[in-house]
Amino acid sequence: DETLQGWIQAGGRQLDFVFISACHSRTAGQVFVDAGVSHVICCETNQSLLSNTAAMVFARDFYRAIGSGRTVQQAYDLAVHAVIHSSELQLSNTKYSNKEEAAKFALLPERNVDHNVHLFAPARNESASLELLKKRISHHKRSTYMFPTPPQIFLGREVELYQALRLMFVKKSRLLRLTGTHQGIGKYSFAKALCQYIHERKMWGPICFLPTPFARPE
Repeated sequence: DETLQGWIQAGGRQLDFVFISACHSRTAGQVFVDAGVSHVICCETNQSLLSNTAAMVFARDFYRAIGSGRTVQQAYDLAVHAVIHSSELQLSNTKYSNKEEAAKFALLPERNVDHNVHLFAPARNESASLELLKKRISHHKRSTYMFPTPPQIFLGREVELYQALRLMFVKKSRLLRLTGTHQGIGKYSFAKALCQYIHERKMWGPICFLPTPFARPE
């Protein structure tokens, strides 16, 4: 899909990994593969519903392995192994065996791609990593262009957020104006959330948030 491919590559960055934690998601996973994503984890479409316990066990052990410097393939294999031998899953209400639950997870593409790659650098000595973290924190300076923190609870605006991002990075719109007929509908909060989304993913350069006398928090 050209639209999805353009969206994934927006900002000049390649999306290397997608985790679709949903039942019957192989078709969606293949769409991401076709759009250029190198590694996609999803669930088989010809299998029964995935149990919540299996999903949690798999995700927990996969991300734990990835975070400790394992490759995508190694993390996937460890997560599958964790589901197979999970005592939590054995005590749950699922009517399927651990091996049947583990078989529902898929790593795409299955051919012509080497999944033995690192998403993060291999873990270094723990004390050295702690010292590096302390050094980064001590040298951190708040940028002059930093914008206000968005509200902690910001739900139900994902579609509008996607539409705004699509206009900016796919349609290449030079001006995006947020309007509304009433006060208190969340335009100011939406603008802050949009800035936060772009900043965290480094989709742009410095972001200047300039409040004006006509733009007040609602």
